[in-house]
Amino acid sequence: MVRCRLLLAIAMLLLSVPARAARPHAAVALEYSPGATSAARCPAATVLREEVQIRIGYDLFQPGAQPRLAVKIDRASGRYRVRAELRSEPDRVAFAGTFAEVDCGAAIRSLAIAVAIHFTRAPESCASPAPLENARSAVPPPPPPRAPAPPERIHAQMGIASTLAVGSAPVVVGGAAWLLGARWAGFSASLEGRALFAPSASLPGPRSQVGYHILVAAVAVAACVHPSWAFACSRVEWTSVAISNTTLDIDPNHLSRLGIGFRFGGERTLTRSVALRAFVETSFNPSSSSLRTQTPSAPAIWREPILSASLGVGPVVTF
Repeated sequence: MVRCRLLLAIAMLLLSVPARAARPHAAVALEYSPGATSAARCPAATVLREEVQIRIGYDLFQPGAQPRLAVKIDRASGRYRVRAELRSEPDRVAFAGTFAEVDCGAAIRSLAIAVAIHFTRAPESCASPAPLENARSAVPPPPPPRAPAPPERIHAQMGIASTLAVGSAPVVVGGAAWLLGARWAGFSASLEGRALFAPSASLPGPRSQVGYHILVAAVAVAACVHPSWAFACSRVEWTSVAISNTTLDIDPNHLSRLGIGFRFGGERTLTRSVALRAFVETSFNPSSSSLRTQTPSAPAIWREPILSASLGVGPVVTF
């Protein structure tokens, strides 16, 4: 009995290196389904296939095999959750397990070890002996304490976007925006900027209605939550609006303001590190100022509104 237990322990230890105790004719079809939010940062199905092959000594997964191993990946509480279910028949589950880790690759390796154990047989000489009379039931030892999970890795992010804004200037302005920030599993923070233009605008109110050149420049700090593919952000933004005309003297010719805003949008994963982001945002300006000409008693060219809005779309890279 001691020899049998020793052989079983050696077999379990050898699961981390190529093994040769697996049933040589076992074959399983693999269904690998990473979720939309986890596909970008989880290994491909070939990684699971290679991890199992390393441990049992041959390629277990074969297309068209009758037993099917269904693997689904999603996220819960900041961890990657890998759920697996092996069905030899439609109504018979031969193996099932769930593995949750901060690192998706670690969860895949845990699944590979469990699958290798399931398809590895003990030596034939380890058949259980007949029970002895008056034998006392063996009490299994307590499981070893689980090592604390490693801290979640912080990813850097950078992105650009095409943007249109209403209410930031006398006319609709358009241009480009950028961001540099850090991304966690469900949270991000970034420093952002944008430059919007109206190179040749016409205004209906002033005496001279044509020939206006408008530039809007802004810098913002944003904090966002990412529960899934959608996200929501709060922003603090400093904006400067500059306006000039070929025939008028405008004084003051620029305005600066501090605003508080909110952003809502969604991301579509394109590759492992690139996603396409679309968003809409609003900004509240506590103070309201006006652009006027230097002519006495001239009406205001433009009085900035309390609320402004913008929308944008562009790629975001995470690395």
